[in-house]
Amino acid sequence: APPGNDNLPMIYNYFLAKGVSTKAAAAITGSIYQESKGDPLLIQGGKRTSDPSKVGLYSDGSMFENKPGQTSVGKAWGLVQWDPGNAALYWQKRAGVSGDISKIEVQLEVIWWHLNNSAPTSRSNILAKVEAADSLKSAVSIMSSNFFGCSKCMDEKREAAAVKALSYPVDPSIVSNIISSPSSSN
Repeated sequence: APPGNDNLPMIYNYFLAKGVSTKAAAAITGSIYQESKGDPLLIQGGKRTSDPSKVGLYSDGSMFENKPGQTSVGKAWGLVQWDPGNAALYWQKRAGVSGDISKIEVQLEVIWWHLNNSAPTSRSNILAKVEAADSLKSAVSIMSSNFFGCSKCMDEKREAAAVKALSYPVDPSIVSNIISSPSSSN
């Protein structure tokens, strides 16, 4: 099994512990499955690294700073495949989340910030839109278009992974150490 598969039940429980519905937690988890299989160290294309600072640098050697014209370079990284990969560091700082970005709990806190503030696509209120969806399929589609910025991002696979997430045992103890971790901030 890929390195991240064991993380998926914990990811699902993380979002439940944050107070979201099972539908929203499943849609988010299904999307993370399709992006990275739950592997926080995954580089687009299959390699892994705990240091995204050099992943997807621009041709001039610069890092992502959310400036006009800074677009995908085809080297994404992390649970949600921030593109370029070094953008994870920008978003971590913007979200005010401290800690080692290679740690799943730090990435989940940044994702939580994205869902409640500004997604990597700069769209806002994603969580509210996912919660308001009338079905799991719609919630998955909202994640694809609003959080990831694509209209058809293998939604069938995301939806299948979301349905699977609904079968994960609900176990708040899986994430209690993450939610109360001193390295996280809301």
